[in-house]
Amino acid sequence: MAKKTKINMPGSGGGIFRVSDEEGTGLKFKPEHVIMASGLIVVIELILHLYGRALL
Repeated sequence: MAKKTKINMPGSGGGIFRVSDEEGTGLKFKPEHVIMASGLIVVIELILHLYGRALL
């Protein structure tokens, strides 16, 4: 009976960057927090834009 050999396919990045290997000590944000912060920035920009027009 022939022996089965396990063949590993190359990764899409060529092994340059692997998410599972990179565990930094920096800040970690949940995706929900990033989305809420982005929405808050948009709202603040809109308020500032409308307030600036009111002054002119």
